[in-house]
Parts: sequence; C-alpha cells; structure tokens
Amino acid sequence: MGKLKKSICEPKKWLDQKVATIHADNSISDDRLRTSERFGRALEGSIDEWFDSTYVKIVSQKEIEFLFDEFQKKFINEITEKITNPKESVFTSGMTPNLSAANTFTRSLSTKFGNIFEDIACLSPKVISSEKNFEKTKITGVDILIVEASKREIIFSQVKTAKGTLTGSQAPRSESELSVFRKGIFCAALNMGDWTFNSQQIERKTGSEFWELVGINEYEFIKQKAEKMFGELEELFKSFIN
Repeated sequence: MGKLKKSICEPKKWLDQKVATIHADNSISDDRLRTSERFGRALEGSIDEWFDSTYVKIVSQKEIEFLFDEFQKKFINEITEKITNPKESVFTSGMTPNLSAANTFTRSLSTKFGNIFEDIACLSPKVISSEKNFEKTKITGVDILIVEASKREIIFSQVKTAKGTLTGSQAPRSESELSVFRKGIFCAALNMGDWTFNSQQIERKTGSEFWELVGINEYEFIKQKAEKMFGELEELFKSFIN
C-alpha cells in the first residue's frame, strides 16, 4: 500500500482540516456525494503534501498468494461454523439442509470475495485506501485511490469482482458516486462475463488493464489463484452436503 509522508502524524485530523477549507459544490444534491467530492478535491489538490512518491516496490506473486491463502483459511473457518450451526430461515424451517447450506455458502462467498482484490491492489505503492491510510475515513462509492503522483492525479476507483457483479439497477448509483470526481473509474478485477455497468461518463477497466493501472502486472497469476481457490471451495461445499 502507498505511504503517507512522515510529516502527516495524524492522518484523519490532517485530512479533515484540509476538507474544511474546501467549499461545497452545491450543484451536488446528495449530502454524502457532496462530502466525497470535497474529499477528492482536498486530496488531489495537495498530493505533494501527503503522498510519499519515493516509496517504490514490486509486488511479488508470493505476497498475492499469501492473501489468497489467508482469505481461504478465514472463509473456511467462518463458513463451517455457519453451516454447522445455521440460523433459522425458510430453508431450515422447510427441512432442506442442502438448500440451506448452498444459500449460506454462496451468499457468504459473494459478499466477502471482492475484498481480496482490494487487498491485493493495496499491495501496490501507488494505491491508497482512505479507510486504512486515513484512519477509517470512508469516501462514498470509492474502494481505492490510484495515485499518479507525476501527473498530480488521483483515480477514484470502485472495484468489483467481475464485469457482471453489479446488477443493472445498481449501476446508476455507482455512476453518480464516481461522477463527482475529476477522474472516477469503475473496475472489474476479473475479465469475466458481460458488463452490467454502462456509462457515457465513467471509464471502465477490467482484467489486465485494471491491474496494470494499479501497478501490479500479475493478472494471469491472480486469475489462476482465484480459479484454484474456487475449485477447492467447491470440494469443501460438496463435503457439507454429502
């Protein structure tokens, strides 16, 4: 993950003070988005002040593999507990344990799986997480900030697992969230499926194109690890219903 300059001793306090100097854009009607836009201008207007562009590293396959392994271990522990001791639902009340297990397994996996790609992206020295770098500061609709220090530019990015992860009804919200920034993009970590996000305003990136933008040229390895993990989780699921 990218680093802040050592002079930024209290990141959240520093950022809040910067944002306080930015006048709100009253053409944005949504309060949350108006605040996000102010965060964007505050950060982009002072990149040289807070972003440590001297920090350079090459992300290794070993680091990526470690994140997949840690995710898989944690998921297996959590899902085993959930399926062994299921909460009451229409599936459990109907005495359909296999449907109950399938519903719990797929819901849990789809909810958590996207986090691994954010974590991998954050291995890059040009990627900033507002929540991690600035002490739990949340910018609505933004998962990672890709900092192009030489251009004094920040790419505010929303990251999904695949091109079809977003439902069609969710797309307008994502477009609104990203459109308040000078440069917002919608990203799919895996180049799979068909796009359900279509916009005339917001650029899309997927697969190797996204990972190269992040500064991690390991898309094929990431895709391979994801597919391998899914295969192993499939075998785990079978053990629950046999």
